[in-house]
Amino acid sequence: MKKVVKEEIDCIRKIFGKFIKGERLKKEMTQTEAARKAEIDQTQWSKIENGKRILYGPKELLNIAKVLDIPLIKILKKASGKIYNK
Repeated sequence: MKKVVKEEIDCIRKIFGKFIKGERLKKEMTQTEAARKAEIDQTQWSKIENGKRILYGPKELLNIAKVLDIPLIKILKKASGKIYNK
């Protein structure tokens, strides 16, 4: 993988994770509670929030959006906007 592409992917993961963590905290949910509701293992949820793991498909993304009551488009724009709308 080219270095620039890898850096962009890493940046997207970090932005996404920070956003998800912020939204979870606004809802006053623990990682364990949010992960259970989204049908994701808590350790995997932690990795997502810390920018260490990408999502494994649209189902996870939709589950996270539903649990945190966030429009899916807002999540997608949040991640891509930082990269492509400089």
